[in-house]
Amino acid sequence: HITRPAYTGPFTNTWTNIHRFLTFDYKIENPSAVAQKYDFVWGANYKNLAAYRAANPHIVLSYYFPMHRNHGDFIDTALGKQQGLDYWRALHPDWVLYKCDRTTPAYEYYDPNMPFILTDPTIMHWMVQSFAAPAAQYGYDAIALDNVNMDNMFGACGSYDKNGQWVQRYTGKTNDPQWQADVANWIAEMREALRHLSKPLLLISNLDPGSAAIDSASM
Repeated sequence: HITRPAYTGPFTNTWTNIHRFLTFDYKIENPSAVAQKYDFVWGANYKNLAAYRAANPHIVLSYYFPMHRNHGDFIDTALGKQQGLDYWRALHPDWVLYKCDRTTPAYEYYDPNMPFILTDPTIMHWMVQSFAAPAAQYGYDAIALDNVNMDNMFGACGSYDKNGQWVQRYTGKTNDPQWQADVANWIAEMREALRHLSKPLLLISNLDPGSAAIDSASM
């Protein structure tokens, strides 16, 4: 016999059956027409929020951004692809995460968006203020955090400090305990930051545990 836990929301209770969620709504032309079909939109366009809410007041809507890559601007996320290495070397050279050749940024999935180090609290603050705080103000319920990879899949190795000195933090290998620990700590800090917004947000991540042991300290 299974004892069903008390449900506290905000999600619709799906304990007795399976409900549908929409990953992205890029091609949804009429949000009002589909809102009743879903309990949750993971990557919801800000332009569609009002229509979703009007048609389904219980729907959960989350704002998308990748874990530690430049996402541009809250509205104009295409800026993230345009702000290349020269831009960040001039603005925050100590934010850029490099491969072990100390020259090539540890780009993810052939994405030109700049990868950032995981250990600088000023980056976390910038991401919260640039994306999470506006998401709360717009009426989102959560952050849809993508590419939370416990494996160091793209050979991240280190960064340059404010004095231009190389600081190596990772081996560049896929299974790297320091990488796993830093990712876990980053997630914990972001979750805590979201709780302290004027309107607290949930954190719903696309997690790939990779080679990390389920019972490891990082998990």
